[in-house]
Amino acid sequence: MAVWQYSFDLVSKEKFNNIDLKILINSLKSLFWEIIEENNSRIVIWNYDSNNCIIYYNEWLIDSLNCRLDMRIITIDFINKLNFIVTKYKLNYLIIEEKIINWEEFLNKIFNSNAEKFVKNPQKYINEL
Repeated sequence: MAVWQYSFDLVSKEKFNNIDLKILINSLKSLFWEIIEENNSRIVIWNYDSNNCIIYYNEWLIDSLNCRLDMRIITIDFINKLNFIVTKYKLNYLIIEEKIINWEEFLNKIFNSNAEKFVKNPQKYINEL
């Protein structure tokens, strides 16, 4: 993962039991654009080589969802659309600290992340390492 990327998981308190994988894929494709890889255990949906979402599944039951955002190109519109999907499917954001957080905390985390600091001022970020 590049320093300008922010990675997180989407989790369901109900273990994705009530989510139709095919419908979720279509929702994510509307945000991330296209499927670039599909096999019997995972689907990778992306837009170019920046933002992506990987769905891991077993017999069409979702095991986990991992997303990666490119902070160089992220927009609030994209974040709002992502949150619409998260809300629609009653998902939660799980960050690396493995703590379930709400929407406001999620925004605070990504816009104060090392990825965002790097994008805003790469030289300053490198100097402070």
